[in-house]
Amino acid sequence: MKVIFSILTCLCLSSAIVVQAETSSSNNSKVKEFYKNFPGSDADKNGVLTISEMRSFIMAKVRSSATSKDHPGLSRLLKKAPESDLNKDGVLTKTELIKYLN
Repeated sequence: MKVIFSILTCLCLSSAIVVQAETSSSNNSKVKEFYKNFPGSDADKNGVLTISEMRSFIMAKVRSSATSKDHPGLSRLLKKAPESDLNKDGVLTKTELIKYLN
């Protein structure tokens, strides 16, 4: 009887834990748009881009000093999502992109 009670208690407690899904192209429009523009960013090729995969892709593909002036990918994103230019100077930087996507 004690074992059954312990199991039921564990089940009740575990059902109370809420697991939050990682931000991904399936639940975030910004990540979904990024995935459309950069389908190769889906590292595990499962058809869903996670925020972790997106950050890794940005870090690997865009050098730290790159801007929309000298990087075609950032330039495309700035045209499609002008709100990503957080300081409104007309230039999208890697740092602004990462902040915008968070």
